[in-house]
Amino acid sequence: MEPVTAIPKPSREVDTEWIAWLKKREEWECLIHGKACEEWDKAPPDPCHVVSRGAGGSDRLVLPLCRMQHRLFDTDVSWTYRNKGVVAEWIWLLSELYREYKEDAQ
Repeated sequence: MEPVTAIPKPSREVDTEWIAWLKKREEWECLIHGKACEEWDKAPPDPCHVVSRGAGGSDRLVLPLCRMQHRLFDTDVSWTYRNKGVVAEWIWLLSELYREYKEDAQ
């Protein structure tokens, strides 16, 4: 019998400063409900990792979602399909924001 090689757990890119910087931006509002969710949820949107943290998801790719939408994202497999337009727009904007973040850091 040949020895089995363990597959290492993917390392996760953690950047708490990036998340804090994003949360201060006016663009940081729930992708589905906008600012309205803050009125009834009484909380700002959560950073929702596109790839879960347990699976090695990066802090660089997060969606701003109210808690209700965040739960749906995590539990409803069709959520991304139904909301693919706003998710695609946000990911495009996120790349622009990340460039701006890196410029501010220098």
